[in-house]
Amino acid sequence: MEKDRRWSRRKALPIDVALYYSGLGLLRCKIRDISMDGVFIETGRIVLSHATTLELVFTARAPKHSAYRRLSAKIARVDDHGAGLAFTNIDEDSYHFLRELLSKRPEKKPLPRHVGLDKLATDPITRMGDAPR
Repeated sequence: MEKDRRWSRRKALPIDVALYYSGLGLLRCKIRDISMDGVFIETGRIVLSHATTLELVFTARAPKHSAYRRLSAKIARVDDHGAGLAFTNIDEDSYHFLRELLSKRPEKKPLPRHVGLDKLATDPITRMGDAPR
């Protein structure tokens, strides 16, 4: 049996997340489990490439944080059910968002049809065009 190499404990947290994947644009996915270091997302029939950097857009809110939170991640592993992502470049606000998300059940907010693209496209901090390619 392979030893688990994770630094932090995972938590089952089935919430929707949008994934900005270069070449495919925004994809709807569901989180299976999450930790302070990364997340496993169920991608359905979409196959992602190992070691690719992408952006996650969280739509579930933690009480003290905004409705949308963008986190960079790198694909660490891929299997038939989805992909394991390792978070990269976590700033202090994102760290606190993850801590709060993991500490209690977040408020579920349905994923909008266009994932709030109007807001994301006009906000210079979260502009989708700034995502890594």
